[in-house]
Amino acid sequence: MFQKFPEFITDDTRYHNPDDPTSNSKEAPRGQIITFEKSEKKHKLLLPNRVCENSSVLDLGSCISASGAWALEHGAMFYTGVEISDYSYEMATKNLKKYFSPALWTLHKQSVLGWFEEHNDPYDVVLAGGILYAHEDQIDFLTKCANLTKKYLIIESKTTSPVDSDIPTSVYKKIWTMKTGDHTKKDWAMIRCSNIPFMNMVLNPLGFELEKEITWPHSRFAAIYVSSLTP
Repeated sequence: MFQKFPEFITDDTRYHNPDDPTSNSKEAPRGQIITFEKSEKKHKLLLPNRVCENSSVLDLGSCISASGAWALEHGAMFYTGVEISDYSYEMATKNLKKYFSPALWTLHKQSVLGWFEEHNDPYDVVLAGGILYAHEDQIDFLTKCANLTKKYLIIESKTTSPVDSDIPTSVYKKIWTMKTGDHTKKDWAMIRCSNIPFMNMVLNPLGFELEKEITWPHSRFAAIYVSSLTP
């Protein structure tokens, strides 16, 4: 699908083009590698037609809104993106205007925590991709996501590995972030990672059941929860 809307991939600073050595490099990656094939595969799993069709979709940490393009193309009624990065917000706005009617989407340039403070209207689908581990209070974050969700809550995050456990676990991990692509310039960050049992512990009492777990390379995973209140 993204061949139809290429800018939602190529405008991402993490885009890797094997024919362009100046793009995000596998040898010295600037964050997560993004390709057409990888994005297509991920979105087919996370946002299938049955999830998108006739749904309102909230995308927390929406980057350049590739998920918005996918959701709208697959039948979503309305898309809302929340993104704090100036560049990502500008690229998302430019590309959504190019391909989709402004009656179908809106973008908000602010932090996710700021969004939580100002909004409480629920959405059919809430997607939180790659942002759970950026928040200190994981229980509070998951609870607020659940409170905004009518049907599907989709979380993409990093696992607790090498601390693997079948009991609820939330631990700090040290990761190497590459902002420049230069191996001589290392930027380390501490993030808080929670496993599926931890997420179940928080979300099950709120009426959400784990429908599907997907494992990605490099200690990443996605979890699709469905509300037990969904007809």
